[in-house]
Amino acid sequence: MPARYIIRFDDASEYMNYRKWDPFFELIEQYGVKPIVAVIPFNNDPIFLKRSRDDKFWDTVRMWQVKGYHIGIHGFEHLYRNHNRGILGINKYSEFAGVPLERQKEMISKAYTKFKDEGIHAEIFVAPAHSFDKNTLRAIREVPGIKYISDGYFINPIIRNGLYWIPQQLWSPVEKRKGVWTICYHPETSNDSSLKILKEFLESNRSSIADPLSLEFRSMGIADYVFSVLMKIYYKFRSGNYLKKYLKLLNETFDFKSIIILSLLSLQSL
Repeated sequence: MPARYIIRFDDASEYMNYRKWDPFFELIEQYGVKPIVAVIPFNNDPIFLKRSRDDKFWDTVRMWQVKGYHIGIHGFEHLYRNHNRGILGINKYSEFAGVPLERQKEMISKAYTKFKDEGIHAEIFVAPAHSFDKNTLRAIREVPGIKYISDGYFINPIIRNGLYWIPQQLWSPVEKRKGVWTICYHPETSNDSSLKILKEFLESNRSSIADPLSLEFRSMGIADYVFSVLMKIYYKFRSGNYLKKYLKLLNETFDFKSIIILSLLSLQSL
């Protein structure tokens, strides 16, 4: 099956800058895209609190829901509590990874209840900074209404740890041959160039944009394993010195058996 794409927008909250967001919404309306919009339930991030608060924000979220947008639970307060990279290892900070299980349960339960109280049907969990750990997964499973995670280095939507994973691998459009690819945007920090590139991509790939909750989920395949390992290696060693040392080691020791063993060991944390 040809590649399909999902659009995701992060960091919606009472303090969002509509001047930055509205052009993205106008664009996806033009092309009939139903994105994932990751909403922060209790935004206490000082970066956002500098702006004025929109008292009608949750009315806006309900309007998105009526339009068919998929509302994601974007963490709890969007506050980074430590320098734990979590399972994926993308960023060196986290709201969830490394936090005790009971506290994570409390955070996720309160977040889900907030959406429910606002009349929002939110089934997708979106961790801030793409950082979470095994306790996060356990805490999510104990909230009956959350079924999906928008994250993970996979090529296809998979079922793992009792949850449905909608893979998220891109931060700008890249045309692929196969698989399901989520393109994640942060409208707050995006520029006109990002919007132009997205428009061109949607013009060329309009028929390949997928509804994230209508995907076919399956067990993790070999291609998903290999892609996941390679991405984990990349993020673990992307800082210059580590990457150079790793590439040197890989060049000296690489063989098929070694890469399979490395893959299996790396995936133990997933």
